[in-house]
Amino acid sequence: FSWLKSQQSERQHVPAPVIFSAPAACRLKLNAGTGGKEVLEAEVHWQGCKEIPCKSALAHCRMGSRIHVYPNGSLVIEAVTEKDAGDYLCVARNKIGDDLILMKVSIAMKPAKIDQKQYFKKLVPYGKDFQVDCKASGSPAPEISWSLPDGTVINNEMLADDSGHRHLLHTNGSLSVRRAKLLDAGEYMCVARNAGGDDTKLYKLDVVAKPPIINGLYTNKTIIKVTAVRHSKKQIDCSAEGTPPPQIMWIMPDNIFLTAPYYGSRVVVHKNGTLEIRNLRPSDTADFICVARNDWGESMLVVRLEVLEMLRRPMFKNPFNEKIIAKPGKTTTLNCSVDGNPLPEVSWMLPNAPNPARRGLFQAATCWTALRSTADTFCWKTARW
Repeated sequence: FSWLKSQQSERQHVPAPVIFSAPAACRLKLNAGTGGKEVLEAEVHWQGCKEIPCKSALAHCRMGSRIHVYPNGSLVIEAVTEKDAGDYLCVARNKIGDDLILMKVSIAMKPAKIDQKQYFKKLVPYGKDFQVDCKASGSPAPEISWSLPDGTVINNEMLADDSGHRHLLHTNGSLSVRRAKLLDAGEYMCVARNAGGDDTKLYKLDVVAKPPIINGLYTNKTIIKVTAVRHSKKQIDCSAEGTPPPQIMWIMPDNIFLTAPYYGSRVVVHKNGTLEIRNLRPSDTADFICVARNDWGESMLVVRLEVLEMLRRPMFKNPFNEKIIAKPGKTTTLNCSVDGNPLPEVSWMLPNAPNPARRGLFQAATCWTALRSTADTFCWKTARW
C-alpha cells in the first residue's frame, strides 16, 4: 500500500473519489479495503514517510505523533486540523498489478462560542480572592485568553503577571485573581478562539474599599488643642480605620516622619497609632500631625500641643454667687474675673436664653445689659477649660 496526499494523481484512471467530512480535532481513519488474498512486498508511506520505508505489509509506519499507517493499510490521523483537508490517494500494489482509491477529506469547523454571554457585574471586597468564569465550546476546542483592565493578556503561555503570581488561568477557562486591589477594578474580557472564529464575554469588576478615618471622625482634616504639664508623659490617640487597613504616620516638628510602630528613647509611636511623648519640655509646644493613608485616600489629625509649667483649675476671683438689684432703664455691670492655667474659657448664660452665649477667652470678663422691666435680673457665670 502507498498513501499519497497530493493535488493530482499521476495515473489517468482514478476512480470517483470517496468523500469524508471530519470534525476538527477528532480522530480520522481511512481504510484501504483491498480485500486481496496475497500481498507480497508492499511499501507503505505517507508523504515524508519515504525516508522511513516499511518493506513488509505487516509493518506499522509512524510519522510524528499524529499520523499512523497500520499493517492492514489503514491511515489514521489523530486530532485533525484544517491543514489535513485534501485528497488522499491509496495505492495497493503486488506482482499481479495495482489498484488505487481516492478519498477527499474536508474538515468541519465549529466556531468558538461562549456559554452564558450576558454582561456580568461583580463586587469584590478589597484584599479578597475572586474568580471569573468563561466556558466555551467549538471544534476544534477553542483556546481561552483574558484581557485585564490594564491591557495585559493572560493566556496559556502567560498564566501569571509580574505582580507576584496573582492571576491564574485554569484549564476550564476560569480566571482567578488573588488579593484584589483597587487597580484590579475595571472590565475583564474573555476571548475564546479557534480556527472557525472567536467569541468574547465581558465582566465588570468593582473593588469595595473605604477611605481612612481617624478616631471616628469622618473628615479629611481635624484640628484639636491639647495641653500637658512639663516633665509629664502625654499620649495622643490616632486610631485609624479603613479598607484596606491604613498606614499611620506622625509628622513631628522640623518635618521628622515617624511610621508606626516606632520606639525611641523619649518618643514612641505605638502600633495602634498612639503617640507617646515622655518627659515633656516647653520646646515640645508645637503641632503634631497624624496621617492615616491607604489606597483609597488619606485623613489627617493636627494636634496643637501646649506644654505648661503647672495646671490650675478655673477659680473665680469674686464671690461665686452674687445677687444684684438693677433699676429698669439703667446700665448694669456684672463682673466675672477668673484665673487658671491654661487660661479658662468664659461664657455667660442669660435669662430666657436656651444656650450659653460664648464670649471668648478673657482673663476678666464683663457682662452688661440695659434692663427694661421692673423685675429683678440674674446673670449666672460659668468658667471652664
